[in-house]
Amino acid sequence: MLLSQLRTPLRIWIILFQGFASGLPFALVGSTLSAWYTQAGVGILSIGFLSLVGQPYIYKFIWAPLMDRFDPLGLGRRRSWMLITQICLILSLCMMAQLSPVQDPLLLPLLALLTAFFSASQDVPISAYFTEAATEHERGLAAGFMTIGYRVAFIITSASALILAQHFGWKATYLSMAALMSIGLISTWFTPVLPYKEQHVHTFKEALLDPFKELWQRLGLKYCALILLVLVTYKLTDALALALNSMYLLRTLHFSLTEVGTINKIFGFAAVIIGSLVGGYWMRRLSLFQALIIFGALQALGNITYLWLNSVGHDATVFAVTVFVSNFTNGMGNIAFLALVMSLCNKEFTGTQYALLSALAAVAPVYIGPLAALLVAHVGWDTYYVITAAAGFVTLSFVPLIKKVIEVR
Repeated sequence: MLLSQLRTPLRIWIILFQGFASGLPFALVGSTLSAWYTQAGVGILSIGFLSLVGQPYIYKFIWAPLMDRFDPLGLGRRRSWMLITQICLILSLCMMAQLSPVQDPLLLPLLALLTAFFSASQDVPISAYFTEAATEHERGLAAGFMTIGYRVAFIITSASALILAQHFGWKATYLSMAALMSIGLISTWFTPVLPYKEQHVHTFKEALLDPFKELWQRLGLKYCALILLVLVTYKLTDALALALNSMYLLRTLHFSLTEVGTINKIFGFAAVIIGSLVGGYWMRRLSLFQALIIFGALQALGNITYLWLNSVGHDATVFAVTVFVSNFTNGMGNIAFLALVMSLCNKEFTGTQYALLSALAAVAPVYIGPLAALLVAHVGWDTYYVITAAAGFVTLSFVPLIKKVIEVR
């Protein structure tokens, strides 16, 4: 499997740790923040609107050209911006720890929005490095490492964080998560600087527009539009399933923070590791098109397990199976999605193009929250989870439309 390749170079191993740094803040302004609000007794619609905090993940391509071109600390463009954003994340998470949903109803979401901005900005240099560091035959391996690091961090901040919160409170939890960002700082220090051919940009307009112009000219209007459609919708099935996940488990099924955290930690961690390894392994034997179809279908089917969970209610065994299956298939889908984004980037504009293409996947998770809350209120959880699975198969019908482009690449 992937981890058996002991001769993997440092530049690829670094992706594992930077993937961890990239994934760590995401749940803290997403599902874990929702759990905090749920425990505080905040209403479902307010919790649904919390997803809007994630808007910086969509719009990061706007400031990505600056991060793609300038080296503010002289450590290499990628290392400089990694260091700056990781320090800012530590500070903003420490500040969030001092607040509460009830006592600070405006300041906490605003600070969460700022944290999301730093997190989205951190993703630009990390994703660029991840794309540039991997050769074509290393893409599956790199995608596997990136997904493992990211999902391990996600499991810690969406599972272990809940256990910490129940026993030590939310302040200690967010301070602990801020301390874990030091893993990103340490890995940044050891990150090798990749060779880079300096580009002579004479105006800000050129720096801002050239990455988009190159993508447009290379793919053409038709395929740019079709690729946009695929990227926006490919992870829609997961976005729907996870939009109100914390509230569903805590308030509807009445699991405790410790139960949610423990089961997510054990079975979610194992599932995402295995799913990422299996996905990365099979990426070497499948074409990108085949992987997108097969892994996409599996991630949609994974949501069906929530129907089983909803029918039995508060059952730890069924909950564990649901967590395992959904995380396993989600991990495989992520591998295919990452490989698609990597294949579309021109290394001359990696930071900006990766930021743009990957940001499209954030559209659904960010804006789906209010819609998910309204759907659940009107159709109930059973019908809602049928809709999440069906949405996955509908969006898969768009993948064949870009087959010609991804097969050429």
